[in-house]
Amino acid sequence: MCVSSAISRLPWRLLGRAAAVAFLLALVGCITAPPPALAPAELVWPAPPEPARVAWRGEIRTRIDLGVRPGWFGRLVTILAGKERGPLLVRPMGICVGEEGELLVTDPGNRQVLLLDRARHRIQRFPADDQIHLPSPIAAAWGLHGEVIVTDSILGRVLRFDAKGRYLGDLGNPGLLERPTGIAVDHLRGFVYVVDTTGHQIFVFNGDGKVVRVIGHRGGGPGELNYPTHICVDPKGWLYVTDAMNFRIQVFDQDGAVVAVLGHLGDGPGTFSKPKGVAVDSKGHIYVVDALFDNVQILDRQGRPLLAVGGSGSGSGAFWLPTGIAIDDKDRIYVADTYNHRIQILQYLSSPETP
Repeated sequence: MCVSSAISRLPWRLLGRAAAVAFLLALVGCITAPPPALAPAELVWPAPPEPARVAWRGEIRTRIDLGVRPGWFGRLVTILAGKERGPLLVRPMGICVGEEGELLVTDPGNRQVLLLDRARHRIQRFPADDQIHLPSPIAAAWGLHGEVIVTDSILGRVLRFDAKGRYLGDLGNPGLLERPTGIAVDHLRGFVYVVDTTGHQIFVFNGDGKVVRVIGHRGGGPGELNYPTHICVDPKGWLYVTDAMNFRIQVFDQDGAVVAVLGHLGDGPGTFSKPKGVAVDSKGHIYVVDALFDNVQILDRQGRPLLAVGGSGSGSGAFWLPTGIAIDDKDRIYVADTYNHRIQILQYLSSPETP
């Protein structure tokens, strides 16, 4: 007989506090877990009968999605309170993926950066103490020396933390940056790129933390920037910059020379309305998040549209004001679905071009 059926017949007023706790713990262990949800039919883009190029692989919304199970006390509190603890993600924005699939996620809604490690079923928070506060963390990355680097747009700083979340100092001198946002690290060549949105330029730091180059200034011509926001670097050392208020992606080589200008303002394939995160897969395809279209557009190197993934909504594969994107070395695609409070995971299957 289940303990829960026996509890209702017991004279609780005769039980001491210890006995009551013991019975509640037994109740926790007795509760039958709900049956696992049936896996939905595979969600792919483009829709059949066209050959699938990108597939939906899941989401990270709760601690359970990371394999983090609450202890007995957490389960007890959930039962007594009738609800789960606070959400894991409030407003996820920036994403960086590590070599083993671990994610650094900035969450200005929670005023923190999270390390989400599905392989090891763990969550780590940056900063680790109350000595440093992050009012608006925008982007995060692993630095050249293994540290975690975080941009905070309100503080106007790029902060460095060790692996345990302890503050190490800032990158750059005080007052150098107006509103730092996107960040990218070229580990092979030893550069850190930081986007200064209201400064309309990109600062390039070397391994010693010194500025070795500044890319861009305000304007609308090739190589000029108008409120840039996001950035990524490919294996060749080329930079892909979201030139937000010019409604385009600009590509620079490692010396800061313009390689390509992709896209323009519009409401059709290959154009942008509110471009956000940018990333590049193993084939050189360029992925651009558009927060107004609620989708991810995939372009070829010349900026020609290949495929659009997503659309407005809250179901699997739909987005609500998405922002950041990252792609790992296995072409898994991670998208910060900001106002759906989750990270969605996609998988690139093959070339989006027509076979």
